[in-house]
Amino acid sequence: MVDHFRAAGQLGQAGRVGRVRGAAEPAIDVLKELLTTWSAAHDVVLADPDQACEILWGTLYGIASLSYLGNVGSDRARRLAEQALRAILLGWQTEALANG
Repeated sequence: MVDHFRAAGQLGQAGRVGRVRGAAEPAIDVLKELLTTWSAAHDVVLADPDQACEILWGTLYGIASLSYLGNVGSDRARRLAEQALRAILLGWQTEALANG
């Protein structure tokens, strides 16, 4: 019986994630466009652009959540998001240079 409730909870969680993802789709589309422009400008070939977008979206969403929950202030969240974005993009750029 516990497994049944655990599975039901996971299905419910998946539904919530799907709704959040659907509501965020316009922002995700903009992020995909920006990521495509960045990768072309820096000669970075992303093996899976959708996965790269999900990495960025998840990171930025997580930092925004910290701000929303009051764990960090909005100014600090903005700085953390900028630092995280720079670090991820620099990592992809460095990887592309090493492989290219």
